[in-house]
Amino acid sequence: EFIVGAIEKSDYYKENYGYILEAIILAATDLNLGTCWLGGTFNRSLFSTKINCQKNEIVPAITPIGYTPETRRTKEKAIRVFVKADSRFPWSKIFFENTFSTALPRETTGRYETLLEMVQLAPSAGNKQPWRVLKEKDYNNYHFYVKFSQNSKLNAYNAFINIDIGIAICHFDLTAKEVGIEGTWKILSPDIDTPEELKYITSWIGQ
Repeated sequence: EFIVGAIEKSDYYKENYGYILEAIILAATDLNLGTCWLGGTFNRSLFSTKINCQKNEIVPAITPIGYTPETRRTKEKAIRVFVKADSRFPWSKIFFENTFSTALPRETTGRYETLLEMVQLAPSAGNKQPWRVLKEKDYNNYHFYVKFSQNSKLNAYNAFINIDIGIAICHFDLTAKEVGIEGTWKILSPDIDTPEELKYITSWIGQ
């Protein structure tokens, strides 16, 4: 069995799709169902036909769903080791304060620490963890960016980066709702000196 969705191409369609499918996956996990993001290793044409995709729609990713065995198969374990699926970048590499040269002190984030930890744990294509989050000092405003690979050997992963940031935003947003932190999402033009490889996506403005 698979969960398959289609979305019309538009601004931020990949981010929106990443958010929605990850929300479904998290709900499935709560039901003890197994899932696995598939973005580049499935027959997109076949699944598009199965769900009667329109010409202006695309299937960015899918997930199988079902009950999983108690232990992972040897092949699955090997793949997870190869992509370092269980490793995460350190806090200082993905969370910043005011500038991208200053790491965000964990002890200053208060209730937002849990939200950021959930971002840190989010899945991503090849476990590249492309999100970068910058907090404004003295405010609960968080600006979300993605980092594009400059390595030609890793260019294939750039196609999934916008889905990945949608997944990370989903983790942040759903955790905020779970713990009762209020805020709004806005697309701004932050006056921040941004490295060339980073692209701004959206901002959380805390109340």
